[in-house]
Amino acid sequence: MNEEPRYEVVVVGAGPAGAEAAYHLARRGRTVLLLERARLPRDKPCGGGLTPKAYRAVELPEPLVRARVRATYLQFEGRGRFSVLGDDASIWMVCRRELDQFLAERAAVAGAELRDGSAVHGLEWDGGGLRLRTTHGTVRAEYVVAADGAESLVARLAGLRPGREAPAMVALEVEGPGESALGQVALLDYGVSGGYAWVFPKGELFNVGLTSYDSRLARQLRPRLTRFTQAAGVRFHGQPRAVGHRIPTWGPWAPLERDRVLLAGDAAGLADPFFGEGIAYALLSGRLAARAIDAYLAEQAAPGAYASLLRLALGRPRQTLGQLARVVYRFPRLSLAALRLLPPTRAVALRIVTGSRLDEALWELRG
Repeated sequence: MNEEPRYEVVVVGAGPAGAEAAYHLARRGRTVLLLERARLPRDKPCGGGLTPKAYRAVELPEPLVRARVRATYLQFEGRGRFSVLGDDASIWMVCRRELDQFLAERAAVAGAELRDGSAVHGLEWDGGGLRLRTTHGTVRAEYVVAADGAESLVARLAGLRPGREAPAMVALEVEGPGESALGQVALLDYGVSGGYAWVFPKGELFNVGLTSYDSRLARQLRPRLTRFTQAAGVRFHGQPRAVGHRIPTWGPWAPLERDRVLLAGDAAGLADPFFGEGIAYALLSGRLAARAIDAYLAEQAAPGAYASLLRLALGRPRQTLGQLARVVYRFPRLSLAALRLLPPTRAVALRIVTGSRLDEALWELRG
């Protein structure tokens, strides 16, 4: 009988959160298995816009950045359009298929064992450790990082899933080659109840979508997306498939770790409550999970250190973004008028996008 492979850490999910955790753990000399249920590279529904707090955390190869967008139009139901400019607030556009492949391979080069096409089917606690049943057999771990997305199976098996009332946005998006009347300028339209619509240019590719907290819009997203795409002047070559998904925004105040299982990225509901941006927070949670687990294994920190670190990093920024979401989504027309007419208001918005008030040491941001 073959002995079950043992690792100090098994990371489930090779998106930004999981790959980042695996990378930093491997660099610390830990034995790490990075599992991904799909074969890489694989597509992932995501707008693919990286704010400065995301791209300052990871050195990306030049070909990975499809476009650097320094101008964004804001409008309400197609009217009152104005632009927000700023080199310091530029958005870097990537394709998640390419980004996730790069991050997973980066973790493997650092020393993590990468196993794609391998799904987790079960999780058991055994003798102070964990046993995971996967597509390719059973493995053992001292700690598990659940980075398997908004509908995380591992979080559910660990008893860490919040109730259905936990806040989340519904989204529908489409991405493919095409043309846009906007050129390489991004567009955000706040005429969607409880959310917004967007156009993200990526060179010859365009990503168009809608997102909202208003669950009543779920059945209306597809026709709304078609109308918005036409009104925004985007014409796709062919008919790329529209993909729907949830954006979890319940944040770090729900349970984040239990019995040697830590949640990261969308599994922890970390997408911000205003934009629904998830990549920056996924990367951060992966880094902090790695830091905490390394300390746990060295018996230099007590359980709960990860949750404390994450809440310290995200508490104030999420409070600001939550307040902004409540105001803008309730009074979108008035809020856009304030942004257009009051430079101090616009400056505050740019600081929120860039993350310029973040603790750079805690977030491990580059200059």
